[in-house]
Amino acid sequence: MTRNIRRKPVVVIHPFKGKGGENETNINKILAICRGLKDAVPGAVLIVPVFNFIYLDDEAEEERRFAIETSKDLIRIVAAVDGEAWVFGQYQNSEGCLGEIKLAEELGMTIRYWGER
Repeated sequence: MTRNIRRKPVVVIHPFKGKGGENETNINKILAICRGLKDAVPGAVLIVPVFNFIYLDDEAEEERRFAIETSKDLIRIVAAVDGEAWVFGQYQNSEGCLGEIKLAEELGMTIRYWGER
């Protein structure tokens, strides 16, 4: 299945809301990370779940749950084609990030931590 893929799929894991509701700040951080990675790692296809579900209301529990569960589906898809998970930001206090990391570990994905751990 992976032989037709020319670039390595990479799930970018980064907090969205943050403890203080830093949505906009985190969006800008993720944009900067992706812009930097585009040039630094041209062989990567960045899959950014936060951006896939940015249209949802993070304050509405049902929509937040949908985003978290569907993000995990994206991780499963990336794992199926031997992709990696790259973790950024202050993920330690993020329920969504911790769940994504746990799933990536369970799926045996390569996980790379960028920045402080």
